[in-house]
Amino acid sequence: MKTNHLIMIVFGFLLILIAGIKSQTLYNGVGHIPAYYQETWNVAGLLQNMSSVEPKLVIPISPGAASSQVSTAIGTARDHINRTGGLAIIYFPEGTFNFTSTITLTQNDRNIVFQGAGSDKTTLVFQNMKNSPCFALTGTTGDWIDLDQDFNKGESVIHAAPVGVLSGILVGDWIHFIQRNFDYHTERDFEREIVGQITRISAQGSDATGDWKEIKDEANMDYEDAVNTDYSLKVCKVTPIQNIGIENLKIIRSPNNKPSNNPYNIQLFYAINCWIKGVESYKAACNH
Repeated sequence: MKTNHLIMIVFGFLLILIAGIKSQTLYNGVGHIPAYYQETWNVAGLLQNMSSVEPKLVIPISPGAASSQVSTAIGTARDHINRTGGLAIIYFPEGTFNFTSTITLTQNDRNIVFQGAGSDKTTLVFQNMKNSPCFALTGTTGDWIDLDQDFNKGESVIHAAPVGVLSGILVGDWIHFIQRNFDYHTERDFEREIVGQITRISAQGSDATGDWKEIKDEANMDYEDAVNTDYSLKVCKVTPIQNIGIENLKIIRSPNNKPSNNPYNIQLFYAINCWIKGVESYKAACNH
């Protein structure tokens, strides 16, 4: 009797498995995602593993009031990096560290890591900062330039007329191109620029149609220009903050008051090769 029950269970499992396999129809015999929506994800991730960068300078912070200590440490880190091209680690050992102001880095900063002893051991408490981010890692951008062209998925060359309109963007520069407003309206200005791509210029030249710039990646979707500038395809130069890490610590706001704007626990704005690893973000005012 037990054997019969076992046979029936196995047979039922096989029927479910076979039915499931038959219901999984491949798109064009390749996969479930149509080719138009597929992307090459093996290029995602850090551009450079900063752990191997030398020489390293470790700057320890003492528990307790930490705002002035970290401000001094950031200055020391900048000096080290400018002299050596190395890496600076601002280290928070086990304990609690109290902040009364934002930890701020800009596009002039690079190769700095904020590192704790673990998210269960190192706690950074940001006090009475109702409307400010805890960490602000921000790059900058130039003015938007209308491209006056379509830019289709898989293409890597951007044209723009008239000649000279892209002269301020050179090989090696980072750029952000967007289809402004895409196919929706919003009252929130930053959302008007959500649909787009950040990449780098790898080559440049000019021809009868105007200047052209080649990007290191291909366009990830079809970007359609429009006569109406509210919906046009635009590009701007980006001066990013680069190679900044936040690791192995806990961030907490105290008190956790309702904000009048939308501050972040960690704000990343035009950040290249930056990372957050092993971080517990707790009691965010609005956004982590």
